[in-house]
Amino acid sequence: LRGDPRDSGKHKYTVDGVGMYEIKPGDSGFKLRNADGTLRWKVKIAPDKIKISDNEENTDPFELKVRDGDRTKVVAPGDREIGNVRFDRAKSTSEIENAAGKTLFRVDGPKPSGAYGVLLLDAIPENERAILLAEILSRGR
Repeated sequence: LRGDPRDSGKHKYTVDGVGMYEIKPGDSGFKLRNADGTLRWKVKIAPDKIKISDNEENTDPFELKVRDGDRTKVVAPGDREIGNVRFDRAKSTSEIENAAGKTLFRVDGPKPSGAYGVLLLDAIPENERAILLAEILSRGR
């Protein structure tokens, strides 16, 4: 998986050298589209949450909700909690855990980011999760 920026502000992503995805930036987020232009995911970024949906209307989104104490709650459509991202300032680590509290991922880094919650969204194909994560992180979230 490789991403290349374009002068237009868009990013093209290739898988094994084949053009597969495009990121189209917007005022409050971005859209991930297939090579043929069809929408895969729409991402809306606000200070208190990030919404990820598979439609233009942003209905029934996944949400990454920022909480106090360097925690982000990861919610599936229907407000079903699927996990959390917890940042430990003393260790400079983020732990990404499922709804049962089991740590599935650990990321070292000096600042908290709820974007790592994308790793829990297994309804989204792995390459697309990687792109969403990279794009959200690149926007400072």
